[in-house]
Amino acid sequence: MNELKPVLAELKAIGRNLNQLTVLSHQGKITSVNLTEAVDTLQKIYSAINVLYDICDGVIASGSEVSDDGDL
Repeated sequence: MNELKPVLAELKAIGRNLNQLTVLSHQGKITSVNLTEAVDTLQKIYSAINVLYDICDGVIASGSEVSDDGDL
C-alpha cells in the first residue's frame, strides 16, 4: 500500500508532536491543550486505514488484482 506511506508518515509526525506536548506538560511549561478535535480526527483516520488494510488483505489473500479504477 504505497499510497498510504505519506499518510502514515504524517500520522507518525502527529504522534511525535503529541509526545512533545506531553513532555512540555510534564515539565510544567504548558498546563492545558484541547486535543478533542485532533483525537476524533485521528480515530477516523485510523479507522479508515484499517478498513483499507482489511480490503487489501482480502484482495491479496484471494489472489485478485485491483484495476486502476478500483474494481477487482
